[in-house]
Amino acid sequence: MVGVAAGSRVNKAEEASRGVERKGGRGVGKQGESLRRAVALLATVLFIAGCAVQPKIWFQPGVTDEQTQRDYDECLRRAEAAVKASTSPGYGALGSYGASGGAIAATQAAETRNCMEGKGYSLVDRSEPRPPSSPTY
Repeated sequence: MVGVAAGSRVNKAEEASRGVERKGGRGVGKQGESLRRAVALLATVLFIAGCAVQPKIWFQPGVTDEQTQRDYDECLRRAEAAVKASTSPGYGALGSYGASGGAIAATQAAETRNCMEGKGYSLVDRSEPRPPSSPTY
């Protein structure tokens, strides 16, 4: 038993000299720590870049704000119904076995976008020139 304890101390000393840290009982090298930091930095940069994106609006020449809003509301209701039908337990691609909130939201957004595009709308940057009175979404 004494040999095991001494061997453990030697292994830890050897690992320390090679730049290996013990975390949760597993050795993590300097490269692993650098990779973790790089991934965290990348995630932070992507998050900040996402916040800087200009809002988009649905636009179709000659359509009033009121009509655009009605069309959007109709498309949103259709998308919600389609997602609800596909998330019933055990049914559809987004069945409750493994469906995440993010996957459901992404599917609803895609359904809404397909519907609006089917009605002839385009999703454009808010800063693009267009006639006044175009609602944002």
